[in-house]
Amino acid sequence: MTHINWGIIGCGDVALRKGGPSLNAVEGSHILAVTSRTLEKARRFANKFGVERVYPTPDDLLADPEIDAVYIATPVSTHYPLTIQAAEAGKHILCEKPMGMTVEECERMLMTCHQKGVSLMVAYYRRFFPAVIKSKELIDGGAIGKVLLARVETHSLVQLPSHQPLPWRFQPSLSGGGVLMDIGCHRLDLLIYLLGDITTITGTAASVLLPPPVEDMVSFQAEFSSGAQAIGSFSWATAQRSDILEIVGTEGRILLNPLGGNTLVVETTSGRKEYQTPVLPFTHIGLIENFVEHLRRGMPLACSGEEAIKTNRAIAAIYGK
Repeated sequence: MTHINWGIIGCGDVALRKGGPSLNAVEGSHILAVTSRTLEKARRFANKFGVERVYPTPDDLLADPEIDAVYIATPVSTHYPLTIQAAEAGKHILCEKPMGMTVEECERMLMTCHQKGVSLMVAYYRRFFPAVIKSKELIDGGAIGKVLLARVETHSLVQLPSHQPLPWRFQPSLSGGGVLMDIGCHRLDLLIYLLGDITTITGTAASVLLPPPVEDMVSFQAEFSSGAQAIGSFSWATAQRSDILEIVGTEGRILLNPLGGNTLVVETTSGRKEYQTPVLPFTHIGLIENFVEHLRRGMPLACSGEEAIKTNRAIAAIYGK
């Protein structure tokens, strides 16, 4: 496979700002077709990105024999059925995060993709941020000694809009939860990437300002196969914004503040060093490059379905499920 023709299912904000621009920017990648909840939205997306084909339903898009892979950018509740449908149609799949509503859904998604011989990747794009990649390189190279502890903190204030219906992220029947499913999943995935598999994790989730069952405050404690520990919190209920990842070792620490930025600070007994890493043109571009090279040349997936289900297991443990 030398050139990847994509079909996009879901033309909302994530596809417009993140997935769509990246799919068009990567060499060997081309958006061939789109579908969305309404034809009007799909046509607007197609006009913006120069997409040739607009389909009224996912069924119609998946029936197109020229589509090699699909990008599923829809509410979490649809990830499972659409992934199953795409796999049965023989399409490779890039699914937005989190992978599914439950661990059981994720297991069925993996099983079906294996049976049908298609690849499944989940869009934990922060693994590809240059500052995160540099952190991984420093950790694996022993720059801060043996890693003992990581601390992650992501806080902001989110208020429900007055209009109805509420955005799907605030409807647990569509999103699977609140702040943990929406932004916490990204941070848990990064901890797995940097520190290894989670062996134990416990936590609490509460509704402080938002009405139950939409949790807007989560805290957790975890242990990893590497022997490291982690503590963290995610909130939509704090006026003071923060987005921090700190990794502490026996000989120093790594600090990413903000986590989504391009500055990386390393402090050791030898002193302090600041790295300025490149800024990606689009958030999903590293993710898309990895998936396209996987399909074209067999490059291993950095966040396969087998890797992404680990985050769903951690989420389920924090929720006490």
